[in-house]
Amino acid sequence: MNHIAVAIHYDSFCLNPLVVYRLPCFLLLLFLYIFFPFQDKHYIINYKVLYYQLNEKEEILELIDPVIVDSEGEQEEIEGCLSVPGKWAYTRRPMKVTVEATNRNGERFTVTGEGLTARAFCHEIDHLDGKLFIDEAVHILTDEEVKKYIG
Repeated sequence: MNHIAVAIHYDSFCLNPLVVYRLPCFLLLLFLYIFFPFQDKHYIINYKVLYYQLNEKEEILELIDPVIVDSEGEQEEIEGCLSVPGKWAYTRRPMKVTVEATNRNGERFTVTGEGLTARAFCHEIDHLDGKLFIDEAVHILTDEEVKKYIG
């Protein structure tokens, strides 16, 4: 199963050229800076974006400022992340989550995920909140355990 989830925490002072639609925010900041250069004033545009695609057949789901509003059940599985290469851990996550977010048109919506999707939502929203899966780990796998379970 292909599974793609990307979390982007966007702060107006940290431009990411890979996400083109952020450019208007940068231009807004530039406009504010040039035409209203008040001393000791800071202009901050801050939002969080999560992209999720369960497989290649599904469309990419875009969630802006996602928040988990409900959860049910529990699952404990091995988790890894490109942010912590080579580390794997057992984490405890909800089996089902409901996430409330905004779309790019400013409309609020909810989406519910179960199993792997719930795990991905939790993992990526944790990234947006500055947490890594090892912060929530029940047990970080040793090198021997990684060879045994992951290969």
